[in-house]
Amino acid sequence: MNETKYFVANQTSIYTHSTFIQYLQLVYVPCLALLGICGNIICAIIFSTKPLRHVRSSSFLLVLAVSDVFFSIDLLPGWINACFVRSLYNGANVICKIQTYISFVASFLHIWMVLAFTAERFFAVNFPLKHMSKCTPTVSHTIILMIVIPVLLFYIYPSFFASEIDKYGQCREKESHVRYLNHINLIDTIMTMVLPFIFVSIINILIIKKLFCSNTFRQHFFENGSSYQCRRTSYWTQYDTDSIRKQEKNKTSFDKPSSVIRRKQHSHDSTRRH
Repeated sequence: MNETKYFVANQTSIYTHSTFIQYLQLVYVPCLALLGICGNIICAIIFSTKPLRHVRSSSFLLVLAVSDVFFSIDLLPGWINACFVRSLYNGANVICKIQTYISFVASFLHIWMVLAFTAERFFAVNFPLKHMSKCTPTVSHTIILMIVIPVLLFYIYPSFFASEIDKYGQCREKESHVRYLNHINLIDTIMTMVLPFIFVSIINILIIKKLFCSNTFRQHFFENGSSYQCRRTSYWTQYDTDSIRKQEKNKTSFDKPSSVIRRKQHSHDSTRRH
């Protein structure tokens, strides 16, 4: 009897947990995709405006926003297949291939645009003069093309030639290509996780080290606590210093005639005595 109650309770908890996961997937995924699409489209429009086109880092941020838009859109076919149309991929095999391709490319571009933007900030902090002359928008566009073109070519094989729909209607890799895909997945893991994480960590540490080696930054950081407070305090400090200097000059100018008068009175008194 106790075993039956335990089995029924266990099945009920599993059903409740499964229902909660399904409800969470039904609501969470579209909200996340919608926020990602709208937010990144706004960012892409802002970074593509004429005033920001000539900013060196805006090109990296524009490509980053566009890649995030495609990644957010890429979440929707899987959500539709899981919640509404179970045979979505069976009816259109090309959706599986395109979804896999966008997922690979968008993930790679996202992390490498972050790395490129961080490297650009590193040169701006450590080598400001060379950064002004060498890091031009043309150089930024060249770097973006050097990243985008190989990625678009590299992920054609695993997406369009090594993926298929299994008997359960899921998008997955072909069994005959598993050996080759293991090597590709290893390269993908190194290029999208290991190397970018190491490079971004090292570059950020060097940027922080450079900033803390600056006496001005260190003094303002520890004394005032925020950039706004630093600007406000430096402004009022300069204003107070100027006002004190003006007061001292005025005091000196007022004291000078009085000292001259005292000297004249002293000389006049000495003359009368004689």
